[in-house]
Amino acid sequence: MSARPKQVIFERLRILGAPVFSGGRMLSDRPHGELHARGELRDWVRARGYRDHAADFLDLARSASNPDVKNRYVTIARHYLTLAEAEERSADRKSIERRSRPRQTTR
Repeated sequence: MSARPKQVIFERLRILGAPVFSGGRMLSDRPHGELHARGELRDWVRARGYRDHAADFLDLARSASNPDVKNRYVTIARHYLTLAEAEERSADRKSIERRSRPRQTTR
């Protein structure tokens, strides 16, 4: 019998290093700083993906012969760039927060 969907999701999040909550408790055993750093990395990866999508839509806009279609592709590309910038700001914010916290020593 296969695992329940909720358990599968929790397991995938755990593998990614994401904090997983259940009943108000965090289920991950990783230090919070490590989770935060992984979140920061995920933001940068997501931003890169959004920039790649924007480039794809700009390529489509260059090859479109219909001006309405071209404008629509450019608008979509702008939206992806806006998303990329938001993810980059989020990663920067997380980086600053993580560096400003005092380091915790593990015993």
